[in-house]
Amino acid sequence: MDIKLLIDQYVDFLKRGISYREIEKGYEINTPFLDDKNDCIQIYVMDIEGEQILLSDGGAAISNLEDLGVKFTPTRENMLRSIIRAYGVDLTRDKNLTIKATVKDFPRKKHSLIQAILKVGDLCYTTQNRVASVFADDIVEFFHKNDICFIKNMSVIGKTGFVQTYDFVLSSDRNFPERFCTAINKPSRTTITNAIFGWNDTLPQRDEGSKCLVFMNDENKFSDSLIDALQEYNIRPILKSQMLTGECLSEFKVA
Repeated sequence: MDIKLLIDQYVDFLKRGISYREIEKGYEINTPFLDDKNDCIQIYVMDIEGEQILLSDGGAAISNLEDLGVKFTPTRENMLRSIIRAYGVDLTRDKNLTIKATVKDFPRKKHSLIQAILKVGDLCYTTQNRVASVFADDIVEFFHKNDICFIKNMSVIGKTGFVQTYDFVLSSDRNFPERFCTAINKPSRTTITNAIFGWNDTLPQRDEGSKCLVFMNDENKFSDSLIDALQEYNIRPILKSQMLTGECLSEFKVA
C-alpha cells in the first residue's frame, strides 16, 4: 500500500472540493464536508481588529438542529458546550459557532471549526429517550465495565500543524501501543473522511506502533464501504454491537 499516494489523493480531494466567493463583509467558503442535510458545510471569513480574522458557521449548525426538531434541554446544552470547548470554538448569543485566527494559523483554526460543526451536527441523533446516553457515553460505560483507563477529549498537534481532537486516548503499556479513539454516532462519508485525515495528520507525530480506533454506532445504518475505507488506512473500526458482545475486547485487554 502506497500510503503517500493515498494521502496525496485525499489532499487533492480537499482542494477540489473547496470554493469561495466574496460577500458583503468578507468571504464565504464552501467545503467538501457535508452536514446532516447533505449540504456542503460553509464557513464565513471576515477581518476584525488588528491582524485577526473571524471564522463563523453563520449559525447554520444550530439552525439545522432546530429545523430537525432538536430541543436544547439542559443536557443537550451541556453536550454542546463540551463539544465547542474541546475544539476551541465559541458560541455567540445569536447562535453562531466562531473561532478567531490569524493569517498564520488560519488553516488550523478553519479545520477546528469544521470538526466542531460536524460534532455539533451529531446532536440530532440524541433522541428523546436517549438524551442522557449518547454514543460517547456508551463507550465510557464500556471502558468502565472492562476496567479500561482512558483520557477524554485530548487534542494533539498533527504534522500539518492542525489540532486533532480525539474523544478518547488510551495510553500505551507493555501489551498495547497508545490508541487514539474517535466516536462516530452517525457514520457517513464526511465523518469517516474527517477521521482518516485526522489520523494521517496525527500518525507521523506519534510513537511507532500507535493506533487509531474509530467507534461506530451501527444502530444507525451505513455502507460497508465506510469500514473498508478505514481499514485501507490501517484504522480499526469498532462497532457498537461488538462492544455489547465483547467481540472487540482483544483491542484493549489480554485474554
